Amino acid sequence: RFENAGTVRTTTTIARGPIDYASRTFGVVFDTPLSGLRGYANLPRNAQINFATDRDVFNNLLPIGKGETKEGGLKLSLWDHRLSGNVTYYQTTGSNFAASLGAIRNDVDPDGINGRNGGGNYVFDKTSDGYNVTLTSRPLKGWEVRINLATANGSERTDVVLPQFYNDK
Repeated sequence: RFENAGTVRTTTTIARGPIDYASRTFGVVFDTPLSGLRGYANLPRNAQINFATDRDVFNNLLPIGKGETKEGGLKLSLWDHRLSGNVTYYQTTGSNFAASLGAIRNDVDPDGINGRNGGGNYVFDKTSDGYNVTLTSRPLKGWEVRINLATANGSERTDVVLPQFYNDK
């Protein structure tokens, strides 16, 4: 899939775009030598097209946000569907998340004789990964028992390094 977006602001008639971004989703499900057990893998990619004019401390427009997920695992359906479920590992990475410096902006880019260098934002990346196990059993007619176990480890895994600008020269 290829995304193309543009806009014209009605209040100022200023046009932005077109902004282009190719997104994709690729997935595969495959049989294993064991009957009732299948493997799968999935690799989607997406973007957050942004028409904002916010700038980072270097006075650059904030970039397009991007995301990518890697996921794989096993699906099972055994003994005439009396035991079914899946085991999954995933890793999701998002890049170009924008955040505001807020009150610490004056420590990084203070007002001075020449004014500020740029905007009050910075960009960082996030990653989360984890496992998911879901098992469903029908031990007796009319009964269903489900167990779901999941872990999720989400964090900001990139350093944000900002210079200190001196605008009083």
